[in-house]
Amino acid sequence: MTSVVLSGEDPIACAKVVKDVIDPKGAITVKGGYFEGTVLDPDGVKAVASLPSREELLVAASPHDSCCGSRQVMGVIRAPARDLLYLLKNYEDKLAKEQGGE
Repeated sequence: MTSVVLSGEDPIACAKVVKDVIDPKGAITVKGGYFEGTVLDPDGVKAVASLPSREELLVAASPHDSCCGSRQVMGVIRAPARDLLYLLKNYEDKLAKEQGGE
């Protein structure tokens, strides 16, 4: 059987829930995902699930952040997602190049 999981406002929270129900014995597996216009493989879904939740991002961006500027905090928080998207884009480009070169 196959199921599709859709999220509304917080796709990261959805990915975290999916990650939590994955069965280590293989009864429930993730075959892929779609995040911010990018198709993800199972490892990509796990990477998205490891990102901070929407609530965590909103707290970090709060103007009451006394330890450092919220722009700096957001830059650090966004780095894993940005790096993942760059990696996926490079992989997509590589696959397109390989298919075009055949």
